[in-house]
Amino acid sequence: MNPDSDILARWLEGRLSEAELEQLEASYDLQELKKWVEAAGELQPPPFDEKQAWQRFLSRREAEAPAVDPTAGRAFPWRWVAGLAAGLALLAMGYWLAMPSGSFQLQTQAAEHQRHTLPDGSVVLLNAESRLSYQARSWDKQRVLRLEGEAFFVVKKGSPFVVHTPQGQVQVLGTSFNVHDRGLRLEVACFTGKVQVSNSSLSDEVLLTAGEGVAIKGQDVLPLQLEVQDSLPAWSSGRFRFHQASIREVLGEVSRQFDVRVQYLGPDKIYNGGFDTHLGLEHALKMVCDPLNLAYDIKGRVVTIKVRNNAHVQHEHISE
Repeated sequence: MNPDSDILARWLEGRLSEAELEQLEASYDLQELKKWVEAAGELQPPPFDEKQAWQRFLSRREAEAPAVDPTAGRAFPWRWVAGLAAGLALLAMGYWLAMPSGSFQLQTQAAEHQRHTLPDGSVVLLNAESRLSYQARSWDKQRVLRLEGEAFFVVKKGSPFVVHTPQGQVQVLGTSFNVHDRGLRLEVACFTGKVQVSNSSLSDEVLLTAGEGVAIKGQDVLPLQLEVQDSLPAWSSGRFRFHQASIREVLGEVSRQFDVRVQYLGPDKIYNGGFDTHLGLEHALKMVCDPLNLAYDIKGRVVTIKVRNNAHVQHEHISE
């Protein structure tokens, strides 16, 4: 049984009643979800103390003030006034940037996942090396985000919720879904509710229901295999699965999740399989390389991969 998106969102925020929580735990295994949520941190806007900042500014001005000759005429302190005006402008700007109602950007680094709660209570889980942005000031009127990379969304019911990516657009009303946009390929998976996918190359929009997924590259539309028994995507618990994927795409994910640089010395290959990040880098490399007859070498944070017993191959960087 999959909980609907509203119950899942309220569970993530800790707003379920005891009766609802008992019913949810009795009907669904939440252990993997609990581990992920407990490990994830929620980004908060930086604290801003106006009085403390003003006192620091006055202290610096007093310490930097030049000695005054009492016999000299008292010229109007234009420089001091200009500095004061600039300081006030910086204070105002800093206060505005710290306001939770301003525009918002969230970016993850390699080997980092982030959980973020949107102004309406919807929840975003952001995968490694991904970027998310939206306008919080107008969120109550227009729920629109921009995404580069991969993220999972648990959306509260309400006005249309739109995710723009470099390769297309995803629109829902209230549901949970995953968006993966790297390179020239857009993948969307619907976990609950309905999801509408479109891009400039498609003549018709693609409508997905719970348990369905789609991969779009240009005008090519392919169905995705999903683990429909889960309420979260596999990557959120460190599990990565691939079906008919390019070896470059797979090794790019290894690089992203383990924060290493991968050099691939070989032709393109198709990979079916996966790896679990909690088992470590070397285990992941074995899971990827052994089925394709590839050898790997780890030196610090650089991994070199080549075809076994083949010394005449071209050196190619697939990640930085």
